[in-house]
Amino acid sequence: MKNRLIIGISGTILLLVVLIFLPAIALRLVVYTAMIIAIHEIHKALKFNKALILYAYTIAIAYALVDILQQYTQLKLNSSTVLLVLAPMLYLILYLHPKIKLKSISTAFFILTYICYFLSFIIQVRDMPNGLYLVIFLLLGAWITDACAYFSGMLFGRGGKHKLYEEVSPKKTIEGSIGGAVGTVIILVLYGMLLQNKFGLNVNYISVVVLAILCTTMAQLGDLCASKIKRESQIKDFGTLLPGHGGILDRVDSVLFVAPIVYMFASYFPIIW
Repeated sequence: MKNRLIIGISGTILLLVVLIFLPAIALRLVVYTAMIIAIHEIHKALKFNKALILYAYTIAIAYALVDILQQYTQLKLNSSTVLLVLAPMLYLILYLHPKIKLKSISTAFFILTYICYFLSFIIQVRDMPNGLYLVIFLLLGAWITDACAYFSGMLFGRGGKHKLYEEVSPKKTIEGSIGGAVGTVIILVLYGMLLQNKFGLNVNYISVVVLAILCTTMAQLGDLCASKIKRESQIKDFGTLLPGHGGILDRVDSVLFVAPIVYMFASYFPIIW
């Protein structure tokens, strides 16, 4: 418990320093570093084919280099570039045939989507107008849900009488889930009030509440999906890098599902301007 709090608070402060005081590229480097570590962790959990996991590493690094290149040059790439990135997969499949099974190929695409693609939405949110505030919003939406659910479960879900999804995560309770949702909506509304009153920004509170509900829902879904993977892999945590929390993937499992939602919602509805 003590280690969990210390690591959680220290990590949050460090990330806020990166977001607020360092250039935007610093966040990119943090995200891509987390991406590589998370790929390694899920590789160990799934005992994945070494040839294909090397491909996943390569794609993550290539994506990072292309993204950073676009920030400092006039180079503009579109969705068709994905074909250039995925083309090596076809060659790899042909070259290693029949060693690679369809299941392995499907797992490779799952890893690339689940980790690389979903996590990259943090960067896309950062590049939006007022992206700094939106990134903090999405991180709060993910991690406040986890914290409030944890403490609500301890306070109101003692005995675990009302399980949320026992087959996937035996310790999670409905009380914890509700507490996580309520706490997240309250914190994000307060965050909106802070931005409006202290920084002079305009905040659409209806959008804040709706997005907060979406964030906490997706955060809990992301957590359950990660629990499903760990349960099938018969492991408690994806790693040991963060004492009390597990690995990087244990920390970003909810962020993976929240980041795309924040990006899509903010693309169509006003939140902060």
